[in-house]
Amino acid sequence: MGDFLLVLLASGLVAGLLYLPYQLVFRKLTHFTWNRWYLLAIPFLALALTFAIPQAVESFNAERQFWVPAMDWAWPAGGELASADAPEATELAEGADSGRAAGDGAESTAWSTPALLGMLLTGLVAMYGLGLAFFGLRFAGGLFKVGRWFLRHPKRKSSGALVLTPPEIPATFSFFRAIFLAPQDVHSPDRASIEAHERAHIDQLHTVDVLLGELAACIWWFLPWFRWWHQSIKDNHEFLADRAVAARFGPTAYSRTLLSHSLRRSAHLPVHFFAQSKTQQRILMLNRISSSRTSIFKYLAVLPMLGLSALILACMPLGVGDEPEITDVTIAMTLDFAGEPVPLNPMIRVALEDQRAQLVEKPATCQKLYLRAQRFRREVGSLLAAKNIPDDFIYLMMAESHFDPEATSSWGAKGPWQFMPATAREYGMEVSDNQDDRVDLTKSTDAAAKYLQRYQGEFGSWTVAALAFNRGPAALRKVAEGADLNTWYQLDHERGYLYNILTMKSLVEHPELFGLKVAPALISPLKGKNLKITSRFGMRHSPFAKETKHHDGIDLRADEGTLVMAVADGKVEVAKMQDTGVGNHIQLNHESPLSSHYNHLKEIRVKPGQMVKQGDVIGTVGSSGLSTGPHLHLEIRENNKPVNPELYIRF
Repeated sequence: MGDFLLVLLASGLVAGLLYLPYQLVFRKLTHFTWNRWYLLAIPFLALALTFAIPQAVESFNAERQFWVPAMDWAWPAGGELASADAPEATELAEGADSGRAAGDGAESTAWSTPALLGMLLTGLVAMYGLGLAFFGLRFAGGLFKVGRWFLRHPKRKSSGALVLTPPEIPATFSFFRAIFLAPQDVHSPDRASIEAHERAHIDQLHTVDVLLGELAACIWWFLPWFRWWHQSIKDNHEFLADRAVAARFGPTAYSRTLLSHSLRRSAHLPVHFFAQSKTQQRILMLNRISSSRTSIFKYLAVLPMLGLSALILACMPLGVGDEPEITDVTIAMTLDFAGEPVPLNPMIRVALEDQRAQLVEKPATCQKLYLRAQRFRREVGSLLAAKNIPDDFIYLMMAESHFDPEATSSWGAKGPWQFMPATAREYGMEVSDNQDDRVDLTKSTDAAAKYLQRYQGEFGSWTVAALAFNRGPAALRKVAEGADLNTWYQLDHERGYLYNILTMKSLVEHPELFGLKVAPALISPLKGKNLKITSRFGMRHSPFAKETKHHDGIDLRADEGTLVMAVADGKVEVAKMQDTGVGNHIQLNHESPLSSHYNHLKEIRVKPGQMVKQGDVIGTVGSSGLSTGPHLHLEIRENNKPVNPELYIRF
């Protein structure tokens, strides 16, 4: 229900922006038909933008970076990530209450209580419901009153319309194909022009517009400009009908008719009363010189409003998708973290299923995360086990950096565990211009183990120790007394740090729930005692260009003729001599988005289109192309973008 109210508010704000050009420019023009269709389009266009823009932004983000959870994460202001593809570290946007950002003694701001937020949401929903009921009942009451008049009184046909004269109506009006003639107008000398006016409403189907406007004004009752917009629709209808009648009776005579009926009262009904309060404006518009054809270009004034609306919607955290279904899948995803049970109450189950559903929509990201976890799971697990840390903390590291040792946040956190410099030094790592131990897997894991052991000892829970790793212990001490696991998960519900860790665990342990097939880690393409890495991924001095350039892969020295194997199952996309300096070259396409590239080969033993299995021989080591000696240049690419092969392969 909260998402529904947020969508209503967002679309209402957009509608207000779109209504602004009408108030400032369009209503002064005599293009009444254009104005009519523009006014009617406003709520539909606002809703379309509200749904379309967030979806477009989500699709755009999915192409540029890793999965962004539904919870509030702090991403870099510029949108680009510091490393090849690692996510922004999950530091808090304020930067002051994270243990790694400000040190263990940092004080945090007061936490918002989920119960209070729930009460506030309940109150807002109740207020909206009451307002909707009031305006909805008034709308329904008006329709009922008009229907009762129509059924109770005799009718006669006149020029395709049904005319009736209920004695209780305050003024003449039309409703669909019926003209309700007020008693005082039955013998009026102006009756012909009054009926002609109402027939114009009937012929142009203005009742449909009024009912749609009344319905929208009920739905967005809490935004005053929807009432103004609804009145603008009615006013524009009067201008259209007045113009049609004046063409027949003459503007001067018809203006006198309007003046003679200007003091009559009307009632709040979803109809067009001939007696309107804006008589002066109607007469002015009736006698105004018609706007020129070129003035139609003034309607382009709506374009800036569309752009501003798109910008606002792109920045709003709208949840326009369906509410995730709570199923047994959620229970299958995870039942514990570090041996401590996850309290699967409805709130937590919905949050977990929501994150799983979002990740399932990004199969390429799922594949990357899963294969990286296969590469690091055993190695990091061994390092943690040596320090008596539960191996579930592998998934904390996975959530922090996606296992990328070069991942760097906008706050300065770096490495696979995303340590800030001060905290890294406190836990024994060197951080200087010459050396940064945060990127060292063994040293940073040792420091993370010390941190986690310290706060597991203080709080008596591995779950709370994981929270302290993100938020800092000072924030947690304020609520620690008497808190149980359910309390900690509720505390984390808005930012979703624990939920993200659990989703990573589910992805690795239950890949089938994410649409993945169980697959082994990528293997080294070479085997042998003489295998040696001579150049790693990153910046280096090129032996040929004689300058510092980025090295997009990894160089493995081996004897000429050493067999080269496929790192994973795939399809041969390219197998030929390249004239770009890479020599004999093979490209294998694997499960999206990965591909592997093998350069400087002596022999090519596969053909384009051929399917290969992991470990199949595809060629032999050589020194073709620009090469200083026998070696294999291996590249791993994600969506054709080079990434560090050591993220996937342990050499």
